[in-house]
Amino acid sequence: MQRALDATVWPLLNGGCHLATDTTAAIERAGFTDLDLRRVDWPQTRPPFPSAPHILGTATRPHTPADLAARPTAHPAARAETDRQGQP
Repeated sequence: MQRALDATVWPLLNGGCHLATDTTAAIERAGFTDLDLRRVDWPQTRPPFPSAPHILGTATRPHTPADLAARPTAHPAARAETDRQGQP
């Protein structure tokens, strides 16, 4: 049923959502780490509603070289103290 809905009206009616997407795998492929995920079915209906499976949890965003370059290595006051002492 999910595949039939995915191939027809579901994405059009629900903002591009695809029912057959493996959300956990997509999160892992995106490079997120420290995953703490759990699957829940909401709303709980009989028969199950096609969009009932959800993923709830947290993950850590991967660092990019731009993120690391933009992050200061030390507080400005600590850098000034190091400069006065002549240490790198």
